[in-house]
Amino acid sequence: MSVFYPEEFVIYALSFNDFMPFNVSADVLAKVRKNFFEHNKRQSDKLVQNINEVTIRYNYNMEKGKPMKWLVQRNKATIEQAISTSPDFYEICTYDEKGARILTTEFTAEHIINKVTFLLNGQNVVVTFDNVDGTTVLRYKVGNREEVLSLLIIDEDDEVIRRLTKRNPFITVTALTSSGVVYFGTDSEVDCIKGVVSEIKADIEEENKPKVYITEQDKDSGFNFNDSDFNIKKNMNKTFDIEKVDFFDGELNEEVQDNSVEEILSVPNDIPDDDTLEEPRIIETDEITDEEQTVIEEISEEENEEQPLTKAVVTSKDVKPIVTPEVAIENPEPEPASEPEPQENPANPDAIAPDLIINSGGERYLYFGQIDDELTREGYGRTQMENGRTAYEGEYHKNKRYGYGSFYYRDGGLCYTGEWKNNKRSGFGMGIRSSDGSYHVGSWDDNKPNGFGARFDKYGNLSYVSNFKDGREVGLSVEYDNDGSISIFRWVNDEKKIIQKIYP
Repeated sequence: MSVFYPEEFVIYALSFNDFMPFNVSADVLAKVRKNFFEHNKRQSDKLVQNINEVTIRYNYNMEKGKPMKWLVQRNKATIEQAISTSPDFYEICTYDEKGARILTTEFTAEHIINKVTFLLNGQNVVVTFDNVDGTTVLRYKVGNREEVLSLLIIDEDDEVIRRLTKRNPFITVTALTSSGVVYFGTDSEVDCIKGVVSEIKADIEEENKPKVYITEQDKDSGFNFNDSDFNIKKNMNKTFDIEKVDFFDGELNEEVQDNSVEEILSVPNDIPDDDTLEEPRIIETDEITDEEQTVIEEISEEENEEQPLTKAVVTSKDVKPIVTPEVAIENPEPEPASEPEPQENPANPDAIAPDLIINSGGERYLYFGQIDDELTREGYGRTQMENGRTAYEGEYHKNKRYGYGSFYYRDGGLCYTGEWKNNKRSGFGMGIRSSDGSYHVGSWDDNKPNGFGARFDKYGNLSYVSNFKDGREVGLSVEYDNDGSISIFRWVNDEKKIIQKIYP
């Protein structure tokens, strides 16, 4: 192995963000090198990739003890190739459209990156490796000026990485390594990214705090419940003085309006009452049978380490006639209830082409939005059924619903709007039943209410407040009956234990 860094740390690819930034995780050469080092096996293949009516062909062979063979052609013109320079080194050269060399990466006989050179703003850039106090650094020399770029490994969960990618703070080098995606930058760049990560973690911590809204008037009146009050062990002898609560006459004074929470979403009362629809469970109670199926389904991902590149076709929206890629993905969106097949409309040459066409279960879905280099949904987008109705609109990450988004029933009615994680309702959100238009607002986890939540009827009238765990009510709960009475009870082993009932 190289003397420049220890054996357990191998660099597969480098992206120089000032020069020619690219996705190191999606780069074909990076995947081939990653497979070689991780599986300790020869890598050899011929691949074809079609992107925006451009054909790119890859021909490579990588094995121990021999210089790598690497040839990439775009529409039959060579854009990358490997050249053996000596028994101990070989180079992979990248060329522009005119055939001029723009980037040279030198490798050792053991396939370790040794040096990179390129031209930036008329100055020659030479990048080499060094070891400082047991840590790999890059020596980034531009003309006569040299900077030492420190290694930054961000060991955070997927949500922090996702938000960091969206914030996109600048750093000189991004690298794919045996430790995952890492960064090399100046001290100021490294400090900046560390600061952004701290801000993101603080934002996530703030978002995950119990969402209990208490005004000063609530505290004075005695109606000051919060999450800690629902802890049975700590509050066995604690009581709440309901008699101190002011009578609500249906009108809000100016002080209350200033402190009111305007985050409660209204629900249209014309959602069809169709019990034949397969709908997601809003809350798992005895009213919902085990046989009912949820329309929330996960995308299955298949990754073949030995075949890093799959054939894909993408057509630009600016090219007519419109031809759009068809990508087969297992269950990209929920399977809605059956309904008559829509009649196909005549081809419209002025129509906007979807960014992807997704085949699933014999049906086609059209996707309009952001995609990454591997033709997966990444960022904001909208997936619709062939009849034009939206199935989901919001944020995606690695082809899964992730972030904020809205999900719809097959008849067009809103099913859920709020936060998602890995295709499941997770975070703060609102779920709506199609059968009666009632809705649940609160925290969710793994597709189930989890944490503080409240139920409303389709007219927005509060009917129920409780704490939830795995979709079931736990601890203290308050129920508002149709006759105006209020029931306060505690759930014990899934049974209601009435504490007090207040009549109007």
